[in-house]
Amino acid sequence: MDTLASLLLGVGHGFFGYTHLADPVAAVAQILPELGEAAATDITKHCIGVIGSVHAFVSLVFVMLALSGGAHTGLRKCILGCYLVSFIPLAIYVVYTFPPSGKAPEKPTDMPMPLLGGFGAVALIGMVLGASSAKKVKTKTK
Repeated sequence: MDTLASLLLGVGHGFFGYTHLADPVAAVAQILPELGEAAATDITKHCIGVIGSVHAFVSLVFVMLALSGGAHTGLRKCILGCYLVSFIPLAIYVVYTFPPSGKAPEKPTDMPMPLLGGFGAVALIGMVLGASSAKKVKTKTK
């Protein structure tokens, strides 16, 4: 399960990395539909590009972990845990403290809260239900 969680998070972050880097103006217009492309100032496009770069990095880390095989279960679970206790809470903090539209989400169903909740749930499930990283000790029988 930790491999699947790593792969799913890799794909999710890869999507955001691609959309933010391929067309930062469209990304800004999607985030701030009431302002549209007019909100895409130079600094805003720069920030969207930086965010896209971080998503691309996170994506590659998770894909690498997913493809690393069974020998790295402990490492995968550790990184899923770090992601769960750092990225998700900090993203929620940013959404409420510095909302892009100036207005924080009012309900848990307002974007991006369902997305962050989904990413957090995938990380938690992968961490909790992932394979055991304990090595099996062979015992000799007489």
